[in-house]
Amino acid sequence: MAKKKTESKKKTELESVAPDKAPRRLKQQPYEKGRFQKRQKHPGPKLSSSRLILRHSLGTLKRNKKYFGGILFVYAILSLLLVRGFGSTVQLGEAKATLQATGGNLLSNGSALLSDLFSSSNTSNPSSGTYQSILFLVMSLVIIWALRQVTGKETKKHSVKAAFYNSMYPLIPFVLVLAVISLQMVPFLVGTTVYALVVSNGLAVNALEKFVWASGVLGLAVWSLYMITGSVFALYIVTLPNVKPMQALRSSKELVKLRRWTVMRKLLFLPLVLLLIVVIVMLPVVLWLTIIAEWVFFVVGLSILIIGHSYLYHLYRELL
Repeated sequence: MAKKKTESKKKTELESVAPDKAPRRLKQQPYEKGRFQKRQKHPGPKLSSSRLILRHSLGTLKRNKKYFGGILFVYAILSLLLVRGFGSTVQLGEAKATLQATGGNLLSNGSALLSDLFSSSNTSNPSSGTYQSILFLVMSLVIIWALRQVTGKETKKHSVKAAFYNSMYPLIPFVLVLAVISLQMVPFLVGTTVYALVVSNGLAVNALEKFVWASGVLGLAVWSLYMITGSVFALYIVTLPNVKPMQALRSSKELVKLRRWTVMRKLLFLPLVLLLIVVIVMLPVVLWLTIIAEWVFFVVGLSILIIGHSYLYHLYRELL
């Protein structure tokens, strides 16, 4: 009995002086801009791949297809009434007959018809452009609110009407954050404008001169993307209750700290995959179902906004 007490006492003493069971780590030094220092890794878990995030985002839309289908239906009706109208904006049948008469192959003919569809989607009517911008703001808030509901812990039935009624309260903060992101695009827009003027006025003629100017534009584009990466998730943070625009922008910047370049790659993945989706869906349609191609393109164009927000929202949740 005395031996057991002695062993228990020794064990207690050893536990009192033993180090913590958790692995010891060096304290992370604060990261300072403008200084050459060893690159630090983010202490959090590694982000999922872009393909996995896209699969999860599409899976969320698929599981709630009636809910988001209802939102898409309302979006389509509003877009038809306020922006597009019910008439045809491009004569694809005549364009297809002309291309077939010239003897082009299927791929080139399909690319030309897709180009006609893309060009017809750029409206030059100022009033239609204004309504399109308003619809973009309204539908973005509705989609973000809906995504937050379906990814939350509550399993109640979701209503399309509730999505439109309850999602409009952060409209002004959302617009202010979007204005900041628009300002961050100025370097890229200035670069592309200057490059177009240089090429059109003959200031850059040979390949070397064009390469130098294009490199400058690329640098400005990377600068804009670098700034936008730190701000884009503020669009989702500012829709939370009682969150101010500057608070959302600071929180978004903190989310991408020490992993901004990784997040930039995932943001660049989005427009590429959206363009690929449009091409895969529309190419067979414009070649063999030309009569309905314009309307299919209209629906796909509206769906792109929902898919894009779903991907960005799931990426935002990955960063939390």
